[in-house]
Amino acid sequence: MDVSEILSTALAAKLAMQMSVSSLPVIEEWMDTPLTRWLDSIPLPMEMPGGESPPMLVSIGSDANLVRWSAGGLPEGMIPKLVEYLKRAGALPGDFQRVDETGQALEPAEVGTWIEVRPGALTTG
Repeated sequence: MDVSEILSTALAAKLAMQMSVSSLPVIEEWMDTPLTRWLDSIPLPMEMPGGESPPMLVSIGSDANLVRWSAGGLPEGMIPKLVEYLKRAGALPGDFQRVDETGQALEPAEVGTWIEVRPGALTTG
């Protein structure tokens, strides 16, 4: 696959997830902006080492009252976008310090992020 096909595939996956928001009853209108912001925080192929998109997973509760999106990949591709996401979400300097200290202590091979929606609630991590 050439670069434009890889990029098209990654953008199509993000668009499909964005479009699914309107069809899920658990998603409320106010949740659209945080969900979009989270999707924007997932690196595109050219932002990742090796040029591949991080895998995105979708989980749905059996009663359809829970939707969770998650993605993970190499720290050098994920962390810059994660920092942008946290800034846009209103994180404080201490939040960044805690994440940095944890990352240095654990030195993970992969890092990830998730967003979860339940009736009336939205949580990220």
